Amino acid sequence: MQSSDRRPPSATDVSRTSGRITATVCLCLLPFILAGCAAGTGPGKARDTGRGLDFAIEGPGYFVVESGQGGYLFSRDGAIFISADAYLVNRDGYRMAPVMKLAADAHVVKIEPDGRVSYKRDGDAGAAVVGYLKLARFPDPSKLRREGAYLLPTKESGEPTTHRPGTGGVGPLRSGALEK
Repeated sequence: MQSSDRRPPSATDVSRTSGRITATVCLCLLPFILAGCAAGTGPGKARDTGRGLDFAIEGPGYFVVESGQGGYLFSRDGAIFISADAYLVNRDGYRMAPVMKLAADAHVVKIEPDGRVSYKRDGDAGAAVVGYLKLARFPDPSKLRREGAYLLPTKESGEPTTHRPGTGGVGPLRSGALEK
């Protein structure tokens, strides 16, 4: 079976082959498997992707995206893309925070381990720095509430503080990798 032919097992498939306990575990983990991110709230094992805009956080911290409803969502998923209107977005199209807009004709985009975002355009001698990605840190991340592929703060988790990667108790970014 090729990887494009794979599908997640259904509850029926799992219960027929593995028993009830495994089926329950599988169904609990299925949303996280489909979302492509680690099931826990903390750092997971990184795997190399070779894609320049994939990032793993080497240590504590969470990527911050705007929810589109005036709030923020948090995730360990570091797959970053450039939207049609030249914003940095995550795989679901939410804008990375802080919001950064690139030049429409930017063709070389680079994000450093410290979160510095820069780009080049044809004819530019040097790179233009747009800003810095920030990572969030929580007093008690084990108390974050999962909602789909994202984490939300609770009273028990405490409010987030944001820092440049590699400072303030959050890890630096590792380019070309995503957490399993």
